[in-house]
Amino acid sequence: MKQVTMRDVAKAAGVSVATVSYVINNNEKESIPEDTRIKVINAIEQLGYVPNLTARSLTRNKSGLIGVFIMSSDLEHAPWRLESQSQFISELVKTLYDFNYHVIIEYLGDSKKDLNIIRERALDAVFLVDINAEEVYDTASMFKVPIIIVDNFIEDTIFHKVLINYKSAIDEGIKLLQCKEPYIVVDSENSKSIIERLYKDDKDFKENIYVVRHIDSFYKFLKDNQQRKFILFNEFLAVLAKEHIETKNAVAICASGNDYLLEAYKNKIYFDNRRKAKISVDIILDYINKKYHENKFTFIDPEKR
Repeated sequence: MKQVTMRDVAKAAGVSVATVSYVINNNEKESIPEDTRIKVINAIEQLGYVPNLTARSLTRNKSGLIGVFIMSSDLEHAPWRLESQSQFISELVKTLYDFNYHVIIEYLGDSKKDLNIIRERALDAVFLVDINAEEVYDTASMFKVPIIIVDNFIEDTIFHKVLINYKSAIDEGIKLLQCKEPYIVVDSENSKSIIERLYKDDKDFKENIYVVRHIDSFYKFLKDNQQRKFILFNEFLAVLAKEHIETKNAVAICASGNDYLLEAYKNKIYFDNRRKAKISVDIILDYINKKYHENKFTFIDPEKR
C-alpha cells in the first residue's frame, strides 16, 4: 500500500503543501482560516496520514517525543503498584497528546535495561515516575533534556518534583480520625521517605509509618494492631485491609482514581489524577520552552468534596 504523503493531503484538501505543514505543526506565525484548517484535518483523517516525526523534528528542532519511565520492581510482592499509577499515566499521555507530543513508556525493574535505543530517539523531555534515587540518577545521566520527577522527594535542584500533598492528606486524616498518632500505611519506600521529610521535626512520627512489602506480613500487622487507627495511602491497600480492621477506624486515601472500590470506608480523601497530569505537563512544557521554575517542588492538594 502506498504511503500517504503531505502532498496527498494537500491535494485532497485543495491547499498548498505549505498550508498542510503549518496546520500539522501548529505554526503560530501563520494565520490559517478556520475552514481551511478543518479541511486539512478532515483530509488527514480520511487518508490516514501520519506525520513523519523525524521530519517534524528537523523543522521544529524538537522530536515531539517525551519519555515516561516507571518503577516496576517488587511487583511479585506488590502487584498493585503499576495499577496504582495507571490512571495518572493514562491522563499524562492524553494531555501530552493534546499538545502534539507522542510518548514512549518504559518500565524500570531491578535489572538495568539498555536505554540506548530510547536515548537515540532524541527525547524532548522525560518523566521519572515513582523511581528510587539510584535509578533516578542512573536514568537521568543518559538524557540531557528537562527531567520531571513524579512521586519522589529528592533534594536536588536540578530536578523539578511533582508530588501529592502527603502532609495535607495526613493532617486531614488525623482530624477525621480524631487521633494524633495513627499508623500511616504506604506501599513504597519513596512514600515513606517523602512523609519522613515532611514531618522531619517530629522524631516519633517515622515510627508510625508502615511500608507494605508482602501481603501476608501486612495482614499480620493489621491483626496485631486492630485497636489502632490507620491512614491507608491508596485504594488497593484499603481494599486489602478492609477485612482485617474496623473501617470506621481508618481513612482511605484515593490516589489512584479507583474510589469506587471504597464503599466500605466512610472516611476518604481524594486526589485528582487528571489535575496532577495537567500540572505535570504544564511544568514540563515550561522547561522545554526554557521557562525555568525557581521553586523545584509542586505539591498537588487533595480535592474538597
